[in-house]
Amino acid sequence: MEDNVKELKIVENIMIVVLLFVIIIILLPSVSVVMNKSLRSSAEISTKETAEAVKELYININLIDSVNVPFKVIYDNEGYTIYSNGIKYTPRQSIKIESEGKMPTSGSVEIDKEGFTTVKDLKFGIYKCNQIKDGDITCEI
Repeated sequence: MEDNVKELKIVENIMIVVLLFVIIIILLPSVSVVMNKSLRSSAEISTKETAEAVKELYININLIDSVNVPFKVIYDNEGYTIYSNGIKYTPRQSIKIESEGKMPTSGSVEIDKEGFTTVKDLKFGIYKCNQIKDGDITCEI
């Protein structure tokens, strides 16, 4: 009798584990969709904040020095490089881009002669984001 009870408990435990795996397999696609939407939204917000931070940097530098447009900031793993009218620029005073969010690992933000901001291949995690002349931000894997 005791052997039957042990066998029944083992079978019950196996059934519970199988049921949990089935539930996980069913829910996994919807969870991954939600995660992808969240990551894309985060990349779009970070792109917008980075573009605003570059505009603010341009204004702050112009308060102490004269810089020309196109004003471009190119990001890499070590930080960023500033270009004014196609020439590498180093500010006289220590002015840095301050952003509450995450800094991109690559890409660029440019303010053109008309004052429009163009974002090219800003990378946040697995997403690369683009924006043409203050248009909509698009982020793709």
